[in-house]
Amino acid sequence: SATVERVSIRGGRASSPFPCGLSVYGQPNCARGAGITASAPLVLDDVEVADNRSVGDGSFEGGGVSARAGATVIDSEFTSNYANRAGGAIASTGTLTISGSTFVSNTGGDGGALSVHDGSVSITGSEFRSNGGGSGGAAMAPTLRLLEALRLLGRGEPVTNIALDVGYSSLSAFVSVFRKALG
Repeated sequence: SATVERVSIRGGRASSPFPCGLSVYGQPNCARGAGITASAPLVLDDVEVADNRSVGDGSFEGGGVSARAGATVIDSEFTSNYANRAGGAIASTGTLTISGSTFVSNTGGDGGALSVHDGSVSITGSEFRSNGGGSGGAAMAPTLRLLEALRLLGRGEPVTNIALDVGYSSLSAFVSVFRKALG
């Protein structure tokens, strides 16, 4: 695993004209994690990740962080990161655990702040403000938001709190998406 503590990571840029999955001269050629790219489990503790951009004509994810084997994020701040495909702040494959962290003004095509593939998500004591996502929602990809909502419903949390906690702007927006997805 890799651990990053008490640092600021700002102004990273990652770009490539090739989509993820395409190999040129035997090397993968997509842009991931303009701030941090990790292929081992990643731990971020008291880290500031700001103003990083993962862009280009191919598939680009993790404007701030690309965690290819999951991540644990503790007391960290993600501000104004951008990815034109997925996860403006963090794109994670595998389990993503977040506590005491703040996500503000991050933008990603699928999950303005977070996009998680093939893993679970646990978020406690964290704040999401002014994040924007295209097809995937402001806080995280839509399927993951609904899974997190179901987990919270099972614990008996108030529905209005759940709607806001998982990134919907209102109770009615949450109920509309929930009914479409689950009937």
